[in-house]
Amino acid sequence: MISTLLTRRDAEEKSVFGAKKFVENSMKDIRKIVGDRRVISACSGGVDSTVTTVLVHKAVGDKLVAVFIDDGLRREGEPQFVVKTL
Repeated sequence: MISTLLTRRDAEEKSVFGAKKFVENSMKDIRKIVGDRRVISACSGGVDSTVTTVLVHKAVGDKLVAVFIDDGLRREGEPQFVVKTL
């Protein structure tokens, strides 16, 4: 039982460390690519584009302009949530 708990804990630590390292490396790459330019991110409100937009914002800050267009096809309240999140 202790072995199982230790193995689980090690796996959780590795996954958290892996995610942190991914974010750090991604932010470094984004900054390198962007340089001193501005960035536009079109965000659909889905997981992929939202995570990407947040990651780019963490990397470049105010140089990001996030764009979300309410096409009327989203669930009730979802457009407001996306705008609030971004």
